[in-house]
Amino acid sequence: MAKKRAPVFTDGELRLMNVLWKRGPSTVLEIQDALDDELVDSTIRTLLKILEDKGYVRRLKEGRAFRYQPLVGRDETSASAVRQVVNRFFGTHVDLVLSLLDSGELSDRELRRIRQAIKKKKGA
Repeated sequence: MAKKRAPVFTDGELRLMNVLWKRGPSTVLEIQDALDDELVDSTIRTLLKILEDKGYVRRLKEGRAFRYQPLVGRDETSASAVRQVVNRFFGTHVDLVLSLLDSGELSDRELRRIRQAIKKKKGA
């Protein structure tokens, strides 16, 4: 059996997935209400159909409407995105981390969090 492809979303698909991850199973109207802008009903339905075809959401009949449930988690998606960035631009996770550190864009608070995560990982 072929391995299932890791989730890769377009910007529009990711916007809908973020709503589903935050709210849980939702109808088109609930998704539309949760979005900041006026994304039209037909666009939301089209994106949900694409996500369903890709196997990332499931559609459940609820009265006359459908409720959409995410089938992939945010953590799985984030890990997949990081792997894709590492593979395309850096080669190794170390090179990615070093690039972030060299960028000078990390705050002192973020650097402390990184140090704490390293200490925790070393102690595990």
